[in-house]
Amino acid sequence: MFVAGSLLWGVVLDGFRPDHYDIIGAVICLLGVAVIMYAPRAACPWANELATEPKDGSRARWEATRMTRIEIRDEMRRAQAYFHQLIDAASDQDLQRASDGTRWTNRQLLYHMVFGYVIVRTLLPLVRAFGRLGHSSGFAATLNAGRRPFHLINYWGSWAGGLLTPRTVTALLDRTINALDRNLAAETEPGLALTMHFPTTWDPYFQPTMSVLDVYHFATQHFDHHRGQLTL
Repeated sequence: MFVAGSLLWGVVLDGFRPDHYDIIGAVICLLGVAVIMYAPRAACPWANELATEPKDGSRARWEATRMTRIEIRDEMRRAQAYFHQLIDAASDQDLQRASDGTRWTNRQLLYHMVFGYVIVRTLLPLVRAFGRLGHSSGFAATLNAGRRPFHLINYWGSWAGGLLTPRTVTALLDRTINALDRNLAAETEPGLALTMHFPTTWDPYFQPTMSVLDVYHFATQHFDHHRGQLTL
């Protein structure tokens, strides 16, 4: 998704013209994502056997502390409604004002808050895949080593996202949360318990090990954190 998105971004904003090798490579990447996202998991005889929960405690303790899917759905819908209120009430001057504690304007920060949900939708197939494989610590360590480039991309990506109109960003949030809501409703309990190691230097809300359910919750944690930095 990132590869195809980068090519599209270059075409729209930089006038880049991809050749047939660029297009073929992007299609291969998208096909790989489609395989991960739409594989008939219920038909896999080994899927439930490889489903895991956090290794640092008993299942009972994990069950007692995790949020329910209903709570996660409710918090996503609450964030969606709040975002609509913000956009409806904000003037152009409000949106161009500097935020508190970041180098983004309010408009750029609002896009970044929405992009957290987009990232979660992209992350979920990865967490499921690594959860079934059972080996993700090396992957997380590699990502931790690349934290500086990530933070630069994170900053400039949301800076560029601020070029989108508020209406476009709101529509993106609506589509993404609607999709996450549908996916969450269709998840199985073993599927929600699949875990992956995460790069903790990338975000303060990333834990060393996170389940699929934790990743759904992360999106609104990220949203609420940055909501406090708006100066609207």
